[in-house]
Amino acid sequence: MYVYATAKYEEGCHDLVDLIGKVKSVDTFGKCVRVFASRGCTGWSLAIYPGSGSSHYALNSILTVIGSVGPCLSNEFIGASLGSQVLGVDTPVEKHSVPDLLEFFSIQKYQSLNGTFILGPHNRVEFVRVMSSRKQFPESPSELGIEKKESYLSLGKKETDVVGYLYPLGLGGSVNDTRNIFSQSPSGRDAWLQATSDIRPYLERAESKWVKLRMNLMYENDESTRPYAFSYYINYDQKRISYGYIQN
Repeated sequence: MYVYATAKYEEGCHDLVDLIGKVKSVDTFGKCVRVFASRGCTGWSLAIYPGSGSSHYALNSILTVIGSVGPCLSNEFIGASLGSQVLGVDTPVEKHSVPDLLEFFSIQKYQSLNGTFILGPHNRVEFVRVMSSRKQFPESPSELGIEKKESYLSLGKKETDVVGYLYPLGLGGSVNDTRNIFSQSPSGRDAWLQATSDIRPYLERAESKWVKLRMNLMYENDESTRPYAFSYYINYDQKRISYGYIQN
């Protein structure tokens, strides 16, 4: 039985160990959980909850095995419509915010990557991996004039968008590497800064610690250069794992 409080990793991720490859159905006891293809809450993930239709048989053509389990996201049901009550609980029947099936940490993209960024059509960034272990961080570089550069203006920005940084400047991200810059909604920028806000204090507490950051960017089609959303995965020294999904 999965219990958040006794999970292997802080924030609730738990490896199934002896049960890997044996789990096919999930009883959520009226809650929402996410199952993952591999250990450490990596690979494809599926949200399972009352009304999702996935409890009795969680596997599919993409998620073919379950290796770990973790909590659903805090924004999992924002904008969801509700169906009839089942056992006194309103059952979500359609989600609009977060897809049930998605990757926070793409193992396939990670294994094909040499360096920090995987690029797709039009040199857009589709996957990011960063490892940071520095106790001392450089001062954040000047962002003056970035929003007027052609490299930023060509990213399909919306009128209200702001300059976004995949690898946050406060953690050592570059303001000069065009691959690190994307067009981001103000709410998305705030959510990303909040999601990464504990990385620097965590590293500054002990020099030997490290944090691995992964991002999986999503686009409407092959012609899009502005991501409509991205998922992220943060591993704190193999002790704490957090993941999330931010709309853009």
